[in-house]
Amino acid sequence: MQNRLWMLDCDGVTSDFQDAAIKWHNMSYGTKHRREDITQFSLGKLWGCDQGEELRRLDEFYQTDHFDNILPISGALRGVDSIRLLGEYYRVMTLTARPENLRIKTNQWFQRHFPNRFEKIILSEAYGGNGGTHASKVEICLKERAYGIIEDSSVNAIAAHNVGIRSIVLDQPWNRRDELPGGVLRAREWEEVPELIAKYRD
Repeated sequence: MQNRLWMLDCDGVTSDFQDAAIKWHNMSYGTKHRREDITQFSLGKLWGCDQGEELRRLDEFYQTDHFDNILPISGALRGVDSIRLLGEYYRVMTLTARPENLRIKTNQWFQRHFPNRFEKIILSEAYGGNGGTHASKVEICLKERAYGIIEDSSVNAIAAHNVGIRSIVLDQPWNRRDELPGGVLRAREWEEVPELIAKYRD
């Protein structure tokens, strides 16, 4: 048994990004949203704006203390440690679609909350190169020879599954309505993730 590399998404998997974002939005824009109101992956759908405005507001959010002080998802630190304890071939990296201009803040956040846990923190925009072109998460997983991926995006999890990468979806309000194909597992909470990973023995 070799190379049990698991790619972990950041926002919605290790970082409670969405909770911090809606609290900031409520304070800044007078809304009264709750985390449970995010029933689609795009925050723009919740905020009632198009993608351009959504990105503008997120850029605004990135400059605030709300972003800098995002908390980890409950159980994530213990879960990551449990994955690494499954055996010497179990490895973890972070794979996030955050833009390249957040690299320093992202690295600082992981060092503060998950010190020395991840072999590498990959931002897909930089990985794609060519002036900020994103590489897809599937492309990156294949290049890094990832064994599995843990996502809050059902779309990314299913895309990985379709090319033979083991996939786990961490249950969140924005993915609960999504139907997952056989072979894509759902973890109701972080405590279930190491147990599901251990089921992949092939």
